[in-house]
Amino acid sequence: MTRRERTVIIVCAVFMAIALFAFFMSSGDRKKEEVIAFFDDNNAMLLETARQLTDGTITPKSAVKKICRSTDVEKDHITISDKKSLDIYLGGFGIVPAGADYGLVYLPTNNMKDFQWWTDEHKPYTKEGKGYYTDDGTDNSIYLEELKDHWYYYYVTF
Repeated sequence: MTRRERTVIIVCAVFMAIALFAFFMSSGDRKKEEVIAFFDDNNAMLLETARQLTDGTITPKSAVKKICRSTDVEKDHITISDKKSLDIYLGGFGIVPAGADYGLVYLPTNNMKDFQWWTDEHKPYTKEGKGYYTDDGTDNSIYLEELKDHWYYYYVTF
């Protein structure tokens, strides 16, 4: 391999690394826009389902069916905790240890520790911009931003 060929390969590798870094750094904003659009498009149904789930007039299983019928979300992408928090996974990318998930979560008590990704290793949430951020001291982090009345956009890295 000639010196020129090595230089071209190195320049291309550096360019690709910069492009990938820029893509992953900006993807969180694009994902947030997707989540907000999903929430806006399904707002009435989601608010009604959350209210019914909280007051016990609908079972978790029925809530999942209702959301699946009204949207293109698969039932495996909806989690309802025993505390009646409702997590709708809308996407993700990467693999461990450089992955991320994003979606929408309903927290009836507004207690961010009720979010399914929270563990006791996480530090207390701190205000960051419009939302709240926490990490566990490793590459695992959670960002939550309230959209409306107990509904949050989430972005989780692991």
